[in-house]
Amino acid sequence: QSCVKFVHTSSCIAVAAVADKKAPGASYDEEDFNEWSTVERDPYGFAKAAAETLVVKTCAEMDLPLATVNPGVTLGPCFTKAHTKSSTVLLRELLYGNKMLNYNCCFVDVRDVARAHAACLLTAATGRHLCVNDEGVMNTMDLGPVAAKACPQWKTSATPMYSTSLKAWMRTVHDAPLVGPAITSLFGITDFKLRVVEEKIAFS
Repeated sequence: QSCVKFVHTSSCIAVAAVADKKAPGASYDEEDFNEWSTVERDPYGFAKAAAETLVVKTCAEMDLPLATVNPGVTLGPCFTKAHTKSSTVLLRELLYGNKMLNYNCCFVDVRDVARAHAACLLTAATGRHLCVNDEGVMNTMDLGPVAAKACPQWKTSATPMYSTSLKAWMRTVHDAPLVGPAITSLFGITDFKLRVVEEKIAFS
């Protein structure tokens, strides 16, 4: 076989998702695996976790060394307009002053993700490798001050999509017995979306 090693691009959400089983405030590492996400409640997380499972199985069958990079929300230089529709849409919202989906996450620079891939390919590294920022869990709204400091020549502003009072209202309605989820679903609000804006997932 001509392929001597496989480096897989996954996501930190394949390591852990909201509503996972660890105690509040606990951190997650490469030994953890997202078993909470399903097609129904978190299709993105489910897809990332399922892809990892498939890759591990296939590489084992082929006796092929495998290294997996699990990056956080990836930001960095954009070279095409299409790239602005991915994670960097957050910065686009800042530039246009739009409402921003204010969720908690760990960021990473795309150049660091690229370096991690190269290091996995060029060394004997195998297994999973989290790739997230040193600052820990941030909120997407925290990007505003960072962008303003890095690019003072640009005017940046954004308002949160979900205010504190709105989040509290959504949670109260969603938790109402029997009818709560049905009501919030009319507004496109799921348990997953609520947890993303409420909870913080720390990695170590």
